[in-house]
Amino acid sequence: MSDDEQNVPEPPFKWEQWYNEIELYWPIERTIKTRDIVFKLTPKTFTLGIKGKEPLLDGELMHTVKPDDSLWEIEDIDGRRCVKVVLRKVTEHMQWAFLMKAEDIQPDLTITHKTYFDIKIDGKDAGRVVFGLYGKVAPKTCENFRALCAGDHGFSKSGKKLHYEGCSIHKVMPGYMCQGGDIIRNDGTGGESIYGEKFPDETYHLKFAEPYLLGMANLGPNTNNSQFIITFATTPFLDGRHVLFGKVLEGQAVLREMERFGSENGRMSKPICVGACGVIMAPDPPAAAAASDA
Repeated sequence: MSDDEQNVPEPPFKWEQWYNEIELYWPIERTIKTRDIVFKLTPKTFTLGIKGKEPLLDGELMHTVKPDDSLWEIEDIDGRRCVKVVLRKVTEHMQWAFLMKAEDIQPDLTITHKTYFDIKIDGKDAGRVVFGLYGKVAPKTCENFRALCAGDHGFSKSGKKLHYEGCSIHKVMPGYMCQGGDIIRNDGTGGESIYGEKFPDETYHLKFAEPYLLGMANLGPNTNNSQFIITFATTPFLDGRHVLFGKVLEGQAVLREMERFGSENGRMSKPICVGACGVIMAPDPPAAAAASDA
């Protein structure tokens, strides 16, 4: 785990979504009883807290829910006493960028890391692609990609090195995107993150509103692993379905060259892979940043 990842504070609650519901988990003290919980829900508003204290959540939901089909309970999850809330969506399959409307603020698009791929086409060097990662927006997702570029997290559960070096770009669709990052099977059917086999969608705040953006590939909600996508065009149909966490800073010409060997179904006329890869910029350590501000 990098120092940057360790400095990300743990949120007071976690939530994830499926095609028809939102699940929220809020750790509480073991002395808290069911009668102590404040839970109020309308189709558009949500309040959750403990009696006599400032509410954990209190405001307008991002989208509408079905109060009569929603529920909450207290249970032990991974050894912690938690309030578990299930909110049923009115519009199924809609992906929520946020739980509450108050969270919908302008994202911080600071580039926290720069990483690179040296691309090989048919075994020959094709050039370097440099990525900028939005670590303020999606810190966990960015740390996964950074670590897989650096190769500094050891080996997967299956014994494969957690590193993109030598990994195939297994799909190239001209005018749309390319996909790679299957560090387990190298054919698009596998993958593993530094957190395990898969990890949840972190945010849908950013939109695929321009070409040459970096996002996570998946097999549905909360199935992120090591596989990624790089877009060649504006792709709004990916919004709310894939986590966007960075962009291409250099090497667009390399990507255009890759497109030449792709096809509508993604099959390639020549093999393409990541040669060397790594990190070329990381955030300043806290001490160094403080000294520079002095």
